[in-house]
Formats: sequence, structure tokens, C-alpha cells
Amino acid sequence: MHASAHQRPNGRREDGWIIVEVVWSALILLIVVSAVLTALNTSTAASGLSRSRSVATTLAEQDQERLRSYRAVDLSNFYETRTVGLGARTYFVTSLTEWVRDSNGEPVSCTNGTVNADYLLVSSSVTSPTLAGRTARIRTLFAPPVGSFGPTQGTLAVKLEDYLAAPVPNVDVAITGPDSALLPTNGLGCAIFGYIPTGSYNVALDKPGWVDAAGTTQVTKSGTVTGGNVNAITLQYDRAAQIAVTFDTAAAGAAAASSSSATSITVANSGVPPSGERRFTSSTRQSTINATGLFPFSSGYAVYAGSCPGANPQADDPAYFQSHPGFVQTSPAGSYAATVRVPAINLAVTRLGLPVQGAHVVLTATGAGCSERTVATTGAGGALVQPGMPFGTYSVCADDGVRRVTAPDVDNTSPDGTLAIALELVLSGGFGVCS
Repeated sequence: MHASAHQRPNGRREDGWIIVEVVWSALILLIVVSAVLTALNTSTAASGLSRSRSVATTLAEQDQERLRSYRAVDLSNFYETRTVGLGARTYFVTSLTEWVRDSNGEPVSCTNGTVNADYLLVSSSVTSPTLAGRTARIRTLFAPPVGSFGPTQGTLAVKLEDYLAAPVPNVDVAITGPDSALLPTNGLGCAIFGYIPTGSYNVALDKPGWVDAAGTTQVTKSGTVTGGNVNAITLQYDRAAQIAVTFDTAAAGAAAASSSSATSITVANSGVPPSGERRFTSSTRQSTINATGLFPFSSGYAVYAGSCPGANPQADDPAYFQSHPGFVQTSPAGSYAATVRVPAINLAVTRLGLPVQGAHVVLTATGAGCSERTVATTGAGGALVQPGMPFGTYSVCADDGVRRVTAPDVDNTSPDGTLAIALELVLSGGFGVCS
């Protein structure tokens, strides 16, 4: 830590403080002005904006004076937003301090290392609905006195990256542990918690509509601070995407696929921890299941019905999604629709050669890692009322309340469904109800 402030060009030094910037920034707006506006209205609006700008500048100056009374340890990692009402006008004053390096005034790096900060960049910003998108901002450099911070303190740098690994600015990051603080990420996507006590910390994110790679909005991660070092944590965080998934089935003898339903779906991307998959389930069969809170991986998602590894059509055909629907490319905040195939199990339950309507059928997935159990009913032709089932292998049991029959190894891995499966209920086939 330096003994005193370093004089900088065009800066005014006052007791360790250097005013480095007094700026007005504005949003670039496309304004369509009606030709019928009178010069009087224009003059009145300009006068009101000028008054608002003057008030905002004064509030920023007052906030800077307030912060000058703080000790270095109080300014470190300081972040506060206040509302100031003046008559009919409302102003929002944001006070923020950031640790910067001596060499170029840039924020401390988001990477691990031993280069700690030299100065505090103290910023006072004022916005208001009456400022037409403009912001009054005053920023000052402050050199903490020697001895303000000790060797048992270090820096925790939290970097946020979006789905393309680009920096994510203006997201609040909270830490708790030996010390607690809240800071927004800067232009480099970093929240720099400088000169905090050594020890273990919890880092927390909670921005509505945003998720990490696991689809979690309220993200927590642990980090450690060591004396004299910058310890860095990098997290992916971006606006969530969603996919509305519907289903179709090519039933036996049908000329074209028809709409269907399912009880669960899986969306797969290798970047999803820990398994590369997320599952969404319903207690009953649905014609649409929504996959929400998805991190928008640029590599997209493979989407299929079912909730076990054996339901993935790529298990039998690695190139499945190259020629069949179900692969969805995603981007931040995107909403998508996908129709995925549930192949038909084309069975017919008969008794004495006649179709059995209302037969009780239990289908149990038998693939690796699978245990899904579906209870179904046959229609007037002895076939399943809803024949569409996720890809995979099944054990099928059918009964009429007295007699039962099983088909232990049904292969439902073709998009066109199974061949015809005849299940004849005979006395020699067994008695009882399928479970």
C-alpha cells in the first residue's frame, strides 16, 4: 500500500483524493419529434431538463463529500443505492467503490495472483426519470493511508461469464464469511472484494431470469481468501432459455404421425453438471412439457421423451438427431418449440382370439439405469389407447383381472415403433393382476 496518493495528470489532489472524472453519459435514443411541437414546448422541456441535470450534479457532488468523511476500511467494497425525493422529482443516487491498480487505473485482475490494488475508485452516480436517460457521475481516486490494511487480508475476485464466455457486467455478487459484502460486476465481469479478512467465503448470485450451467438462479459457491493474494472464482451466468416440448407417434398402420403425450422429458448437453442432463416430469401424461430455466449453451440441447439414459435415441443411433427432430439451438432468453418422437408399442391384447377392451397393461422400462413404470389401458381393438412410449426396451404385462400374459423383452428403439405384438390371455398363461 502506498504512503500517499500519486499525482495524476489533469487531476486535483486533496488530502489523498484526486478528482479524475466528472462526466455526463447519455443513452443513444432514437427520438421522433412531431413537426407540430411549438418552440415554447421545446423551450420548456429544455429548461426542465437543465434543472434536473443541475440537481443531479449537485447530488453527486454531495455524495462525494459524504464519502470523503469515511475511513479507508469503511470505503473498501462499499456499494449503496439511495432514493432522494425533491418535490415532484425522484433521483436515485448510487455510491460505489472499486479497487484499482496503480499502473493504469484499471480494476484488479479477475485471475489468481499476488498483485493487489493500490487505489479506491469512488463513484457517485445519479439517475432520474426526468433526466431523459442521462446519468450524472463523479469519480474520485483515493489512496488509503499506510497501515489501513494488514497482511492477514486478501482479495476475492468473482468473475461472471455468459454463454459465450464473455464478461457479464452489472450483476450483484454477495459474499459471506469472515466479512460480508455486496458489489456489482464491473466492465470486465468482475466483482473485486479487496482487502477482506482471510478465510472461507460463500459467494452468492440471485438475479431473476438468470441461471448457471445447472439451471440454478440462486447460485452459491465457496471460495478462500489468503493473505496478500488475489483468489479468483469464475462462474457462468446468463439469461435462461426455455423449450416447449410436444410429442408425436407413428402408430401401426398410420399413414402419418399423430400427436401424442408423455410423462417426462430429458434435455441433454455435456455442460450441464453433474450428468450432462436435466429432467422434467409430470405425474400424468401431458401433450406439452415445458423445459424451463435452461442455461443457453451455444452448442444446444438434445431433447427426448423419458427420464432414463436408455430413453435417449442416440443410444442405438448416434446420428439420430441429424435426421430426426429434437435438437434445439439456444440463446439467452430464447423461447423454443420442439416436437419429439415417442415410438408406438403396437400390441394387441386378445382372449380366445378376440380383442380385449379395457385390459390392464403395465410397461416397465428395462434399459440400463431405467425403472420407469407406466400403467395403460387397451381400447376397443385391444391396442393401447396411448401407444407412444419413450425409446428403449420394456417388459410388458397385460391382464383382464383374472388372467395375465407377459412379453419380457419388447424392443422399442425404432422411430416407427415396434412390430405387431400379440398378447393372448389364456388359462395356461398365468393368473392374477400385473403389478
